Amino acid sequence: DYMRRIDGLMYGEDPKQGFVEKNVFYHPELKFQHDIPANWKTQNTPQQFQMASEDGKAMMVLTLASGSSLEEAKATVIRENNLNVLESTTVSVNGLPAITMLSDVNQATANGQQAQGEPLKVLTYLIEYNRAIYKIHGLAAKKDFNFYFQTFFNTMRSFKVLTDQTKINKKPTFIKVVKHKELSILNGMELTQSVSSGTMYKVLKGDF
Repeated sequence: DYMRRIDGLMYGEDPKQGFVEKNVFYHPELKFQHDIPANWKTQNTPQQFQMASEDGKAMMVLTLASGSSLEEAKATVIRENNLNVLESTTVSVNGLPAITMLSDVNQATANGQQAQGEPLKVLTYLIEYNRAIYKIHGLAAKKDFNFYFQTFFNTMRSFKVLTDQTKINKKPTFIKVVKHKELSILNGMELTQSVSSGTMYKVLKGDF
C-alpha cells in the first residue's frame, strides 16, 4: 500500500519554483534568470534565493522589494536596512529599468551604541520587471568588499527575462515504482541476486 501511494510522487524540488543549472538560476514561474558565481553555494526558498562564497566572506540575496515604484522601493530598502547611501544611479539591466546603490550599513543600534561585528558594505540593485521589483543585495565586510565588487556587479547585471522554453517547461522528477521481476528479466538477473554499488543496469522509463 505504501509503494502504491508514493508511485508518481514528485522527487526533490519543483523546478517551477526555481532551479540551478550550470551556474545559472532559472525561475520558470516568474520568468527570469541570472548567473551564479562559480563555486558559490546556493539556497532557494519561496521567500528568497541566497548565494554565498566558498570562504563565507560574501553573500548575495535576491528577493522581492516592497513598493509600487523603484523610488518607493529604494526608500523602503534604505529605511529597513539602515543604509548610508554613498552612490545611487538609475540604470538599465538588460532592458529593464533599475536603480543601483552603493551603501555602508549603519552599525548604530536603536539606543545609539555601536553594533557588534565588522562594518558592512552593500551593493544593491532594484530591478523592475513584470509589475514587481526585484531586490538583489551583495554584502561583505568593508575590508573585503572591493575584492567581491566585480562578482556582485556581474551577477546583478546578468538578471534578465527568461525566454528559453526548455527551461520554462522543465519537468520535475517523479518516483516510479517498478516490480523487481520486470527488472530482473530485463537485465538477465535472478530475483535473489544482489546488485553491487556502482553496477549499471537497465530500467524502463515512460511518461506517467
